[in-house]
Amino acid sequence: MSEIIQGGRGDLVPLPVGVPRRLPREARERITDEVVEGYVSAARAQAAGWVASVGLNQIAMVAGLEARQTASDPMRAELYAAIVDDMALVVRQSVRRLGARP
Repeated sequence: MSEIIQGGRGDLVPLPVGVPRRLPREARERITDEVVEGYVSAARAQAAGWVASVGLNQIAMVAGLEARQTASDPMRAELYAAIVDDMALVVRQSVRRLGARP
């Protein structure tokens, strides 16, 4: 990271390496906006990955419960399968919502 981003000059968002310090203000602001957008995009991707990971673990747990409940009460198998499907839908929507934010 230190090779890409300069620091220690009091900037809230440092300019990338190779960008001259003496640019017009508008150019610096546009570059800063792009850097911030990159940070935000990376944070969203990381958050979506975390939600997906936790969600998949929860789906696996609920699917295991479904299998045990279906074995003990086959008449309700459809209900148990629907609960697992609903759980998967909630996880999928959560991950998509993270990726769709403006």
